[in-house]
Amino acid sequence: MTPQLKRAMIVLSCLLVAWTGLTSVAQAQPAPVVQAQEVEGVVPLVPQEGAVVEVEWPKLPPLDQIPPMPMPDPPEPGQEKLGLVGSVLVHDALASETTELGETESLPLQALLSGSGGDGYAGADGGGGFEIMPESFGTMTHIGNTGDSPWRMNAKLLMRFETTTGADAWFVCSGSMVDAETVLTAAHCVYSRDEDIGDWAKEIYVYPGWDGDGDMWPTPDPVNAYGWARGTSYVAGSAYVSSGDTDADCGAITITRAVGMLTGWYGWTYGQDCAWIQSRTYYNVSYPSETCPLAGLHNGVDMYYWYGTVDACPNNQMQLNTGGGNCFDTVWGGMSGSGMYWIDDTVRRVHAVCSTSNRYDRGYYCKLWQGFADYMNDAFIPDSRGTTFDLQALDCNAEPATIAAGSPTTLLNHLATNPTNNDPASATYTYHVYLSPNNIISSTDTPLSGQTYTWDFASMSSVRVNMAHVTIPADTVPGNYWLGLEYDAATDGDTSNNATSGWDAVPITVYCPSQAVPTGVAASDGAYTGYIRVTWAAPTGAATYEVWRNTVNSSGTATRIAQSLTGTWYDDSTGTPGSVYYYWVKAKNACGNTSGFSASDLGWRALMAPGSVAASDGAYWTYVRVTWAGVTGASHYQVYRNTINDSGSAAAVSGWQTATSLNDTSAIEGQVYYYWVRAAVDSAGTRPSGYGGPNTGWRDWEPPFITAAVSSKRHGGVNYNVVLSPPGVECRTNESMKVVTTFDKPIQAIGGLDPSDVIVSSGVITGMSMGRDDVSVTVAKIPNASVVYVAFPGIAEADHSTAVVVDSLCFGTLYGDVTNDGKVNIFDLVQIRNNLNQALATSNFRSDVNVDTAINIFDLVAVRNSLNTSISGGCD
Repeated sequence: MTPQLKRAMIVLSCLLVAWTGLTSVAQAQPAPVVQAQEVEGVVPLVPQEGAVVEVEWPKLPPLDQIPPMPMPDPPEPGQEKLGLVGSVLVHDALASETTELGETESLPLQALLSGSGGDGYAGADGGGGFEIMPESFGTMTHIGNTGDSPWRMNAKLLMRFETTTGADAWFVCSGSMVDAETVLTAAHCVYSRDEDIGDWAKEIYVYPGWDGDGDMWPTPDPVNAYGWARGTSYVAGSAYVSSGDTDADCGAITITRAVGMLTGWYGWTYGQDCAWIQSRTYYNVSYPSETCPLAGLHNGVDMYYWYGTVDACPNNQMQLNTGGGNCFDTVWGGMSGSGMYWIDDTVRRVHAVCSTSNRYDRGYYCKLWQGFADYMNDAFIPDSRGTTFDLQALDCNAEPATIAAGSPTTLLNHLATNPTNNDPASATYTYHVYLSPNNIISSTDTPLSGQTYTWDFASMSSVRVNMAHVTIPADTVPGNYWLGLEYDAATDGDTSNNATSGWDAVPITVYCPSQAVPTGVAASDGAYTGYIRVTWAAPTGAATYEVWRNTVNSSGTATRIAQSLTGTWYDDSTGTPGSVYYYWVKAKNACGNTSGFSASDLGWRALMAPGSVAASDGAYWTYVRVTWAGVTGASHYQVYRNTINDSGSAAAVSGWQTATSLNDTSAIEGQVYYYWVRAAVDSAGTRPSGYGGPNTGWRDWEPPFITAAVSSKRHGGVNYNVVLSPPGVECRTNESMKVVTTFDKPIQAIGGLDPSDVIVSSGVITGMSMGRDDVSVTVAKIPNASVVYVAFPGIAEADHSTAVVVDSLCFGTLYGDVTNDGKVNIFDLVQIRNNLNQALATSNFRSDVNVDTAINIFDLVAVRNSLNTSISGGCD
């Protein structure tokens, strides 16, 4: 059985609360419940000064291995005493101070005063419980449900004594709760008469309703059923202390934790004669710890119960005639201090405490006497309660016991108890809820909530505080933790018990919940050039995210490209522009669990618009040249054109091409255009970029081109022209020649016609004239057998002076080359001979080499003089 389950069984109803005061069990009713409210801003961010109390955890051997306190020697049968030593000794172990109280007097045993005191208290759940009924005192019964009433009002005691050599000596006894912070036991459990051990116990630990589970050291092993309390203030019969008189073997302990407000406590009876005693049934609950004949029994961890009638009443004792030294019919060590009680209607009253036995056929229980009872009732218990308000935080309960990080509790409460005789006015109380890695609750733990409630505590009262639910931090590492609370240091006069530490903290197991996958994953489809934006919807519980990517739709081979993201978006700037990627997202909760992959979505990073777009500004008359820079990820480009600066209405002037330049031959001369370029990943224009540009450019006006050129010479009264274009040869010998060049459109001389407008490579220009579309240049002194170039740098299209003629003329001069083949030879002589003495005509004028209007012997002589000459080189 887990500690949590045991605790749940012990706390029968977390909403039932203790009733107040020393009241009859028959009247015990659940007290009201108060609802606390969470208040923002009251959780301390740093430990409160004076509020952190170092819990003094006991350092002791395992409970089941500690020997029982040696019992005093039993009285001899029939031994009579003259009277009873009635005073008590009070000892403060911390101060090492002992005080004797009450008069020492000898009273006839028959004259012992009798009476009852303290009507008992049922405990935090108001349950009275009931005793099981074995046959007689002859047989003990094992109690399994030690956390139930009335068993929980019985306690196992651990006493630490100090030997004469300074060593620790540990022993165990039993005891009975008789108030919230008072335990009744035997005097020999608080005072040792062993000469090697010393006297008073140094400290005593009390474990009410202990079920045998849980060692007290090291922490944080829980001790069920109600944890532990510690005491260092005792009372004992002075006659036992001084002489070992077992008729004064009664003692009591003040403890520092009001565990009795949880367990309840017994009332008591003192005195009474034997006839009165033997007319009643008595009950006894204890933790036998002494070895008995059956191995393994009385192991110190089991609670046993028996009941029956008293056989004799020697002196101040109640004697049981036991069964002969068997395990379950004899008084054994470890039972010392356990209370023998009777039931007065519904009130259980302890009348005697287990004192000693002969481990065979006799067991003795020392009766409470009036002096002891009066001191306990009038001084010891009131002193343990005190008159200063001391609010103690007990019994924190929470559900579920196993809770997911990031989830709220479904039940959370604690018992706030005032185990004092102080009756404060109604007040508002503030406490803080913490999550701790151990059961020592303090403001150094993880703060969860600050809460308040208002309550009017009466003296000796409790209230079950229904707390506002708290949420376990989502980043809590899975494991075992404790929930608890701590009241503000200003709550009362004692801060040492303001926290629900130890058993009063509630153990929980925190696990990390599974994490749902993100939904709505979307990757941008070319919306951005610098990145692909991935977005998603946040699932419940997610703290961070991971983004995964692949070039195919397979999460199994995907690569994580981002992690520990806290937002619900991610900009992936590492992808190649234009390439398609698949994206997945995983969510991770604060405690470390990661979801599976989300559904995928594809996206791509837009291609950058081509940069450095440049269009030629009239550099060409046949086209506008457009150039641009290549784009990463792009393989194809398309050029757009418009007459206005609006890419939206621009028209494509090319297909998707791989080159990064274009000659726009469709441009109109002189028209200014705006040009843009887009990039894409293939020839179909897939995933195109935005428009790069614009840049303006225009096609220049086309210059005039030479359509014809002649060398014009006058033969008598008639001009005959030698065609020079395509390249021809002027074969006539006249000293100068007039070159007439005709263009395909009207022309102008830029700034007026002057010799610089025309350049010849040979000869000297001696005259110039210009018509609508022609230029006449008279050139003299051109050497024979020459190649002549003529350029027109000052001639332009008639309406556009920038459209300067770029065309040039090339021809040759070779006197006598009648056949126009670039050389003078026999064929030229033959040609002249054939035309000899003929009249000049366009068909034969080349034979008039001397330009004397006749084809005669002089022309033959001229050819003969140039025979075998030729033009060196030619027109390119």
